[in-house]
Amino acid sequence: QSVTLTELGSSCFDQTVENCCHTYSMFSRYTPSAKMLPVLEFLGNHSAATDGGTEQQVTVTASSRFFTPVKQSSSLETMNINTEIDLQGFLAKVDQTKFVHTDDNTVDYYVLTKGSDEKSTTQRLMPHRYTPTTPIIFQIGDIVEIQTSMTCIPVKGNFMVKLLLRSIILLDGSLTMVRYHKVSSPVPGAHGATLGGNNRPDASHSKPCSTSEMVETAQSIHR
Repeated sequence: QSVTLTELGSSCFDQTVENCCHTYSMFSRYTPSAKMLPVLEFLGNHSAATDGGTEQQVTVTASSRFFTPVKQSSSLETMNINTEIDLQGFLAKVDQTKFVHTDDNTVDYYVLTKGSDEKSTTQRLMPHRYTPTTPIIFQIGDIVEIQTSMTCIPVKGNFMVKLLLRSIILLDGSLTMVRYHKVSSPVPGAHGATLGGNNRPDASHSKPCSTSEMVETAQSIHR
């Protein structure tokens, strides 16, 4: 379960990247010296096509594993796997004496519903709602919001900071609809998340960034 987002000019996204770098630094202060891996695996670069050629843009990838080893699940609640992400039933056949699907592995999917009072002549605005949905609706180019947790885990004697995906919300899918109706014509000013087919990240042009590269990127954002 994974999703990759790219900024496409969003100042909020730029701030998020900087916050990720600061959080990494905070984790590094509380781990043994030289034990923190220098690469932030959830931050990367994406080559995006523009009118003037190509442009390097920062990406953020959040993911969540489908299963937790039984030895690590004592304090977690075991749950059934969402059939919408296991259409063929392969995940349900996993050996549950070794691996279980828990609440910590669950990712929630929502659509932002902009409310309005249709009976009112003034179109009085109503509170927005987050309506549960299925993961299959998310497509490349959608504008989304994600909820994540950041954690530091041991990896072969070292430590790595990971971004865990908790939920994803579809804010606006209109640009994706335009993309499908006008495949041969680029959509100017399209701002959205980079999602791969079948809800996997489109990482074919992405590569991890080192800590120094991300710090330089975060600094250049505010120049």
